[in-house]
Amino acid sequence: MESIYCNLYKALKLYLFYILIVLIATPLAVYAFSFLIGNYLLGWSISFDFIFLNDISLILGSLLIILLFIKKGYTHVNKSCSMTAMASFDKGLLLWILILELSSILPINMLVAFLDFGDFATSTSDSALSIAAIVGTCLLAPFAEELVMRGGVEEYLLRWKQNAGLAIVLSSLLFGVLHLYPSMIVVAFLNGLLYGWVYYRSRNIVVCFLMHMINNVASCLADWQRPDDSTSLDILFQTRMIIITLFCVVFMVTSLVTIKKKTAQG
Repeated sequence: MESIYCNLYKALKLYLFYILIVLIATPLAVYAFSFLIGNYLLGWSISFDFIFLNDISLILGSLLIILLFIKKGYTHVNKSCSMTAMASFDKGLLLWILILELSSILPINMLVAFLDFGDFATSTSDSALSIAAIVGTCLLAPFAEELVMRGGVEEYLLRWKQNAGLAIVLSSLLFGVLHLYPSMIVVAFLNGLLYGWVYYRSRNIVVCFLMHMINNVASCLADWQRPDDSTSLDILFQTRMIIITLFCVVFMVTSLVTIKKKTAQG
């Protein structure tokens, strides 16, 4: 009985460890350090820049996770994820994976906006484009999350039940819960399904990181380029955006079918 649930225990342990480091310990340390330095050493009356401190927390927490997970072997970064192996990775498969990611961004966001959780406009605008945000949100966080969620949690769940569908769905649910707003939980869950499926088909964390990075970069750029007097909902429900979304769905389905054929086992 112990051996049956050993991999489930490992998956949950890694997940909770990530929450402890990135969402609890690092933010508390950053805020406490800022308060002590500002008020007691520099004599300032600090007014916290929450967005900046959150970005710094994300950077430090993600770096710590990356270093710990790779150095201690907590995650499954195998030879297929090395730069040498990536150079020999099927370029056609990689192209279709990138097409899948690019074509999924609009449909996923359109679907969540249509479901109307009441917080979509707020959740997609609660950010500011800065160097810290780019480094944290677009580079380090995607890599850290893929190391944990796909290389760790999903991998152990795959070993637990030998059921790919269950492992992908459960790891995606856990991934979604990490996000703050209800609409973003759903967006993250749907993206997690794609990342999880691609990881299962390719067993390569690097391609999942590329997908995740592209999604976060697109989100940051969309928020940066949006006019001040408009919301995500205003833009998404324009006729031209709906038409573009329909074309994206076609590319998305085509990509899924092609990737499945290219990675067919046996």
